[in-house]
Amino acid sequence: MGMRRITNVLLPGLMSVLAFAPALTGCAAPPRVPAPACATVAAPAGADQATVRIELVTVDQVAGVVLEDSKAARELLAVLPMTIDLRDSFGLAMVGSMPTSLDTGSAPVSCSFQVGEIGYSPSDGAIAIFHSAEAAQLETPGAVRLGRVTNGLSTITAPGVVQVTVRRAG
Repeated sequence: MGMRRITNVLLPGLMSVLAFAPALTGCAAPPRVPAPACATVAAPAGADQATVRIELVTVDQVAGVVLEDSKAARELLAVLPMTIDLRDSFGLAMVGSMPTSLDTGSAPVSCSFQVGEIGYSPSDGAIAIFHSAEAAQLETPGAVRLGRVTNGLSTITAPGVVQVTVRRAG
């Protein structure tokens, strides 16, 4: 096959395949969706002295959690106990779907979380327990801060699915 044939026959066909390849394979870039208006929301000072405590219980271990004083946290308390299947999300957080949605009121949505903090995404009804320092550096879809794990974070950060029962402490 001569160079002229490659240029005249194969090259135009190759160009059209390349032009439509993203659409054909489903690899087209998704439309740019603006990120939610995230506030820089830090955990309240003195959270360790809070009296609202819950537990995340696996088969044989317990992680302690301190909840913030917020409408969303009170909503969470109202539906306890519950069982949630958590899955690791890109090595950043253990994420699971809540069996019911929480009313977050006018709570600000944060896009930056520290290790051990717990957030609730009102857009998809998921809870996330952040276990990596890189979570503070990512643009996440945004979540309302519920509280933080005070001890036993490693009990829920395992590969695969970790089933936890969320219950009131004590």
